[in-house]
Amino acid sequence: MHSSVLLAYRSTETNYGNSGRQADRIGMRGAVFNGDGGVLLLESKSHVAEVRGNGCGATAHESVRKIDSALAKTKHWLEVDSEVDWKRGFYQSANRLAHLYFFREVLQIPAWLVSVYFTDDPHSPTIREAWTSALRQVKSSMGLKQVPFCADVLLPALAG
Repeated sequence: MHSSVLLAYRSTETNYGNSGRQADRIGMRGAVFNGDGGVLLLESKSHVAEVRGNGCGATAHESVRKIDSALAKTKHWLEVDSEVDWKRGFYQSANRLAHLYFFREVLQIPAWLVSVYFTDDPHSPTIREAWTSALRQVKSSMGLKQVPFCADVLLPALAG
């Protein structure tokens, strides 16, 4: 028997003048197969500039405290040096890893994170080699060695 449940979905889209459409999405899809459940976290980007963001925008003391705590626990789980700053340029990636940690370690729900990177987007074409190089740099900057339950997938963008 197969049934599935949509757990959560958040999407924001903005248009930045001549730079083309940029979208920020994280989708969480839960599926139940014969009583076993899990969460699949999906992230997608169409050009390298989307990987680096403006950092964490939280200013309220309680929000900053919660974010700092979540990121510290996630770094510990991934064996990342606690001094590595995840709240600046790569905060969005750190946030996705914190979601993965939260589902797997706190809620004890099987979860996986799949990051999809599109090549040859018509608005900002990015070749496979550029993605490979950028992702290597991001992981190094974040102090990441190996991330369990996580995969990067490169796919060609479809002309629309």
